[in-house]
Amino acid sequence: MSYYIDETNGDVEYEVNGNELFLKVASGEIPGGSGGSGGIVIIKLGETTTPGDANVYSALRQRNEFLKRKEEDTAQKKITFLEGWQAGQAFSPGFAGEGAALFKEGNKWRFDVDTLNVRGAASFAELVIEEVKSIAGTLIVSVAQTECTGVEERDTSYRCYFDNQNGYAPNKFSTGDQAICQKFDGDNVKRYWRLVAGTGTNYIDLSKSDCEAGSGIPGAGDKIVQLGSRTNAERQSAIIITAKGAEPSIAFYEGINNYSLADKAGTVIGRNGRFKGIVEALGGVFSGYLKMPFVELNESDAVTADNITFLLKNNLNVFVNALGADPPYGDMDITVILPYDPSYTGSVVNIVDGRFGPYTKTYIGYTKVSAQLHPSVASDSLNALLRHGIAGTYKSGAKQDATYPLDIALLGEHMQFVGVPGHVGNNVKITRWVAVNYKP
Repeated sequence: MSYYIDETNGDVEYEVNGNELFLKVASGEIPGGSGGSGGIVIIKLGETTTPGDANVYSALRQRNEFLKRKEEDTAQKKITFLEGWQAGQAFSPGFAGEGAALFKEGNKWRFDVDTLNVRGAASFAELVIEEVKSIAGTLIVSVAQTECTGVEERDTSYRCYFDNQNGYAPNKFSTGDQAICQKFDGDNVKRYWRLVAGTGTNYIDLSKSDCEAGSGIPGAGDKIVQLGSRTNAERQSAIIITAKGAEPSIAFYEGINNYSLADKAGTVIGRNGRFKGIVEALGGVFSGYLKMPFVELNESDAVTADNITFLLKNNLNVFVNALGADPPYGDMDITVILPYDPSYTGSVVNIVDGRFGPYTKTYIGYTKVSAQLHPSVASDSLNALLRHGIAGTYKSGAKQDATYPLDIALLGEHMQFVGVPGHVGNNVKITRWVAVNYKP
């Protein structure tokens, strides 16, 4: 292929700069390219040529066509990001994180940013607010709280108004709730705990007469917190966090239906804490000791219909006590039944029999431990207590078999039982009980 060199009209143009000669192909095509004998066409700024494998954008066209990485630029159309985007030199999520990012978590998208300012209305299918605060004193976490902006005294109540943000801050109090306020006003502590007698869109009515003894008068600026309910069990719980004194704690309260928290704390996390319910440890190291309180059998939550037979429920450490010469059970033989419900698998039961007469050391009746019979089986042996993993075959009324016990008698002894997985019938799961320290 030959080219005609001309300063202005040839196929190849040239420029002379001092002792240097510059040659360039005339604008419009690059010879010898992959587009065939005609070369590759250069698409200049403003031209409407359809892009293809046989043409290229000029440098000016590229500068105006594509978003720039190192300069500010504006996208004229929508851009779709399939995996998300990140702002900042680095990004890490959470309260102590940095940067901003939009990214996918499973089938949902997450947006992490420090400050979000919405000028118009915001619509949320679910709004979760996490606020980091520092408080001096006690923090109550419950289902409702507000700050009083003004009080109107009525015949039987104090009407406490609050700012409902033009309807965006709904009233979360309910009639029948109990509302508490406690604060230090510079001279003394102001406290009141009153019944919520009525509610409106921007107020709550606090009863004048139904209140904790010595309750103060509500006023503007009071921070009022829901604490308990007279009628709704689902609104009778609260979490109280305190860092005061030498024993900070987190206490979980339930059943708050009057103006007292006595005996309402279920689980307490602290130096003298306690747990109520199921605690599942998936790993880690335990340091310290576990305290397992014993409950008098007749004062426990065991189910009984005759005060002779007791099916254990939640109190799994029970003490059968004589209480002096006149025991609550007389000289009766007592039966403690261990439940077959599979939820008890993994539980530990401790039973202590202390029914000896004072001074004489003679026993007054005995305590018998048995396993609850599952209704789907006919043979008691399938529900029996286990000793060394062997099912018992002893029948009530017959001579007790020391090797395979269905029932075990305690005479002034302590025995421990562990619930293990078992099944009966058509592979129905139950809890079976192993007598850990059984001595025939």
